[in-house]
Amino acid sequence: MQVRYADGSTPTLRVDKIHTWSRGEMAGPVMSSSSGPKDYFKNTIWDLFEHLPYVDLIMMVRGGGPPFLLFKSSLGHWVDVTGTAVDLRT
Repeated sequence: MQVRYADGSTPTLRVDKIHTWSRGEMAGPVMSSSSGPKDYFKNTIWDLFEHLPYVDLIMMVRGGGPPFLLFKSSLGHWVDVTGTAVDLRT
C-alpha cells in the first residue's frame, strides 16, 4: 500500500498493513490483572473508538520505521493520528 498526504507535502510512503480493527469488533475493554502488551493495545484501540465517534476503522501499518495508525471515517476519508488527511492506495 502507499500512503501520501493529501496536500502533497511529503513523499509517498510504502507501507505494509499489520492489523485492522472495525468499530464494534471489540465488545469492551479487556479486564484482566494479567493483561499483556496485546491486551493493553486492544484497550487503547477500544478507547480510540470510544473517543473518536467518526472513526469506523483503525489500521496499523509499518513503513520503514515504527508502526503507526491510520483512521478511516464513516465517510471513507483516511487521516493519520494528527487528523491530517492522507490518500491510501492499495
